[in-house]
Amino acid sequence: MKNFNIIALLILLISLPFVGEAQSQKNKRLAAYLQTKQFAAPEIGNYIELHFQFIGYTLDYVEKGDDLIGEVAVILDISQNGTVVEKDAYRLNTPVMANKVVEDFYDIKRVALLPGVYTCNLELLDMNNSKSSVTTSFVFTVEELTDALSISDILIAESAYPSEEMTHFYKSGYTILPRISTFYPTELNSMPVYFEVYNSDQLADSTFSVRQQLINAEDGSVLNPYTSVSKHKADKVVPIFKTVNLSDLPTGKYQLNLTVFDRKNNELSTQTYDFERSNDLETVI
Repeated sequence: MKNFNIIALLILLISLPFVGEAQSQKNKRLAAYLQTKQFAAPEIGNYIELHFQFIGYTLDYVEKGDDLIGEVAVILDISQNGTVVEKDAYRLNTPVMANKVVEDFYDIKRVALLPGVYTCNLELLDMNNSKSSVTTSFVFTVEELTDALSISDILIAESAYPSEEMTHFYKSGYTILPRISTFYPTELNSMPVYFEVYNSDQLADSTFSVRQQLINAEDGSVLNPYTSVSKHKADKVVPIFKTVNLSDLPTGKYQLNLTVFDRKNNELSTQTYDFERSNDLETVI
C-alpha cells in the first residue's frame, strides 16, 4: 500500500488588507495565492500543477472603454540539486473587468517532472506598475503515481461546470477553477471535490470502491453521516467528481479522507484534505 500525502502548499506572496481607494492606488502591490497539486497522465507521467489566485484589487489596470484589463508577467524556474530542469516566462492578461468591477482571477501552470524533491523560484510582476512585483521560493516533492494504484492530490473547486472547452482549467469534461483557501464560511454549503485514481486496471478485479469520510481533526472521530462508498470501473485513469454537502457541518477543523479498496476490501491507497469550517448552525453530529 502507498499513502500519497502530497504537500498542499499555500503561499501568501504578499498579504494586504483592503484599504481605501486613494491609499490602495498609492501603495498598491501585487498579491497572489499559490498552491501545488500533483496528477499523472499516461502520455506524460507525473506532473505538478501550480494554481494561482491573483488578488484583483492589488493590480493596476488600463481602461478599455467602460472596462478594465491588466497584465501580469510570470517568471519561474524549477531546479533539482542545483540544476534547473524547467524554466518559463509568460505574460498573463487578466479577464476583462466589465464595468470596472475588479475581481480575483486564476491561472494554472503544468509541469511534467520525475519523482523527487524540487525547488521553485517564482517572480510575479504587474506590467502596468513597474514597482509592483513579488518573489518567492519554495520546495515541493513529486511522488511516483504511475507504477501502482494511487490517488492524485484532492482538488477542491471554487467553481465547476460541465464543459468541453480545452482551457487550462479543463479536466475530464469539466471546467474547474481551483479553490486555494481551506476555510469554508457559513455561506459556502458545498465542497466540490475532484481527484483521479491511477492504475486500477492492474487489479485482478474489474471494479474498485472509494470510501469517503470526514474526520474531526480535534479528536480523530469519524463523522458517520458523511461516510459514503462508491464503486467504479477499473481503468488506467479514473477521474472522479463529487460534492460534499457542508450545510449541517458544525464549526471546527476537519479532514476529508478518500481511500481506495479492492473487491476484497483491502485498502490500496488513501489521500486527505484538511479544511476548517465556520457555521452559524451548530449541529451536533
